[in-house]
Amino acid sequence: MRDLPEQGWMPVVLAGISALLAGYVLAALAITGMAWFASGQLFPEEPLRIAGADLRAQQVRATRDGDSLTITGLEPNPGRQEYLGESGFGFLVLGPTQVDVSGYGFVRCDCIRQGTDTSLRFFWQQAGTDEPARPTSIPFGPGGAFARLGDRPGWGGTVFELGVLIEGPLDSAMTVEALELHGDSAWSRLRWHWSDWWSIEPWSLRSINSHSLDSHNGSLPLAVVVFIATLLAVGIFLLISRRAPGRSRLSGLVAMVALSWLLLDARWMLDQAAQSRLTWETHAGKIAAERLLDARYGPIYQLARRIREADGADGRAVFLISDRPDSRFLIERLTFHLFPENPFNLAARFWLLRRHASPGDLVVVLENPAAVSHDRENSVLSWANRGRICATRLMDEGFAQVYRVCSPHP
Repeated sequence: MRDLPEQGWMPVVLAGISALLAGYVLAALAITGMAWFASGQLFPEEPLRIAGADLRAQQVRATRDGDSLTITGLEPNPGRQEYLGESGFGFLVLGPTQVDVSGYGFVRCDCIRQGTDTSLRFFWQQAGTDEPARPTSIPFGPGGAFARLGDRPGWGGTVFELGVLIEGPLDSAMTVEALELHGDSAWSRLRWHWSDWWSIEPWSLRSINSHSLDSHNGSLPLAVVVFIATLLAVGIFLLISRRAPGRSRLSGLVAMVALSWLLLDARWMLDQAAQSRLTWETHAGKIAAERLLDARYGPIYQLARRIREADGADGRAVFLISDRPDSRFLIERLTFHLFPENPFNLAARFWLLRRHASPGDLVVVLENPAAVSHDRENSVLSWANRGRICATRLMDEGFAQVYRVCSPHP
């Protein structure tokens, strides 16, 4: 291999960039080779394509245009999910047709989504079983949504009730051209990796200053690929720059690492740009209260505002009651919006109300515990086997009921 001559740092930096490109090419060839070896074939057979118009729409508002299906709205979630605001869910099902899926290892939804909060989950039921398989997330990437099924429990043989679960909120209309099942091949695996790497993440409770770059769908994480490619590039560069001065070699190494870092940073900025665009479209020109009301968890803010505005609520304790282990987010969000009032999370410890609640305090019962009942005529709020207190109902928000404690307790 030809060594670099002893001259300025610029040729060494250019050699570092060339070595970096070679490292990425080698990494891509390695991933392709592993995918080919694992699947046994380079290209898949013709996919099984199901036109969007042939899918049965349930709990969605949709129109059919030729072979495509345009979804304009989702039915709201019932019961405990009402605090999600515009969130909802719907189903697109091919059934009860039975399909032999032995030769298919991937699913692709050929669809166009404008926002970032709408998610898809593919589900099915294997013949001969009573329980449907656990839904598989299909992350959105370039050209639709792509996911691997071959390694999922319950996938194989004859299945029926193939379908897609759509979870909102639906920011804008989503067009579904088709649902496709693809055979296992190197090409399918590469498309799976690519779709996973460039799928857009919705807003979450994580810091905007970090991005995990983890796989959304079980594929090889992009950060790992970049790290391997950079290591290969460093090896090539050190081999061809043996005669270059030490400072020049260091400049080349820094340039290679910086370019790889910029690639990962560009991936993070892509998410930020999509999320910022969605925020602008949703909240531009609104005051703080309007933004909170129009946000995904607007009903929680609306409940907190109504509690604060209730007569005699100033300075009173607000006790939050729920028996659901997964109510933590709802409770913490409501607690945040209730400040500077005095919220206290009692979870399912209803009996503590008799000890700590005073006349005039408020009790918020969240997500409709089955054991809680209220006798309006006698002003008695009770929880089976956990005590009773004197309370009158102030408001009912569906996912939450608010009571004012009175006296004496029964």
